[in-house]
Amino acid sequence: MKKGDIVRICSGGGGGWGNPLDRDPEWALNDVNNRLISIEDAKNDYGVVIDPETLTIDEKATRKVRQKRGQNT
Repeated sequence: MKKGDIVRICSGGGGGWGNPLDRDPEWALNDVNNRLISIEDAKNDYGVVIDPETLTIDEKATRKVRQKRGQNT
């Protein structure tokens, strides 16, 4: 390289850290409320079921989804 040369590096993001099913459901709800993810993404990616009417976590359904998915991993 010579003085004045520019190096450009492009990199995709990392794959994340830890099991998404271990993520605090409140974090997923916060992401939904901030429009970072959809209600569908919360369920599909994190196993968190959010009531679309009240925008609250359905604790029972969340446990059920996470237990079922945990058995399939």
